[in-house]
Amino acid sequence: MPQLRWEPIREMVSLRDAVQSLLAESQIGPDSENDSSIAPAIDIHESPQAFEMECNLPGIKPSDVEITVHGNSVTISAESQAAENSENGHWVLRERKHVKYHRKVTLGSALDPEKVVARSENGVLKLHLPKAEKERPRRIEIS
Repeated sequence: MPQLRWEPIREMVSLRDAVQSLLAESQIGPDSENDSSIAPAIDIHESPQAFEMECNLPGIKPSDVEITVHGNSVTISAESQAAENSENGHWVLRERKHVKYHRKVTLGSALDPEKVVARSENGVLKLHLPKAEKERPRRIEIS
C-alpha cells in the first residue's frame, strides 16, 4: 500500500472552500427564493436624554414600515412590494424582488414610547427615541 504524503496546505484550502460554500448557501439576500426577512443595517447614537437611530430601508414607502417600542426595545418591520406583471409585455430582467425587513434592538435604557419621533429621508428611517424620565441620569447637588 503506497503511503501518501501529508500536505497541510491542501487540507486548509479544502476547509476554506467548504466554509465559503457553507456560508454562501446559508446567506439570505434579496435574490433568495425563500421568504425569510433581512436585518437592515442600523446606526445608534446615545445621549443622556435619548437614542438616535438610523435604519436603511431602501425603496420602502413610510406607509409600509411598522415601528414598535416596548420597554427598552425597538422593533422595525417593513416589506417592499415587487412590481406586478404588465399585460403589455414581459420582463427582460427582474432582479428586484419582494423583500421583508425585520430588526429588533434592545437598548440600555427604558424608552418613552409617547415621545418617539420617526421620519424617512431618502430610504433612511430616522428615529428619535427619548429615554423614560425615570431612566435619565440626574445631577444631585450637595447642600
